[in-house]
Amino acid sequence: MTKDVIPGSKNKSCAQQQIIVSDLVKKTLAAYEVPESLEAIVSILSKYASSGTRLFSEFNYTRCQDKVKGYQLVVGGLASSGIYVHFDYDYGCDDLGGH
Repeated sequence: MTKDVIPGSKNKSCAQQQIIVSDLVKKTLAAYEVPESLEAIVSILSKYASSGTRLFSEFNYTRCQDKVKGYQLVVGGLASSGIYVHFDYDYGCDDLGGH
């Protein structure tokens, strides 16, 4: 997982974010991909448990590949109350982390 959202991905639709990831892969030849929700949850929690470091700020999330009732899941926002897992209406209000 990236430590923070991918630059330029904030407030973009899911389709626009997929293009950003694809372009990033082409430019860097890195193996970026949108994570599955379980991968995102495990990565965020294990990083925090092992080092006390948060991968995303309390108000940033990563859109995931998984869908529930046609809506993409978003994960992140690790706070004292826990990790945020919800579905996204694709209004362009969520960010994109990668791994």
